Amino acid sequence: MGRLELDNNTKISVETLSFDNGREFSQHYKLAQLLDCSTYFAKLYHTGSVV
Repeated sequence: MGRLELDNNTKISVETLSFDNGREFSQHYKLAQLLDCSTYFAKLYHTGSVV
């Protein structure tokens, strides 16, 4: 589990990160490695889709 320090007094634990499928997350593995956490992507869905 990774730890993220926001300022001198605030620390949070990160277990997972969830992303949409945008190109801005193409290097998600770097963030996952830095924070030592798992990453997941949302499934594409739209109204009327057949699963």
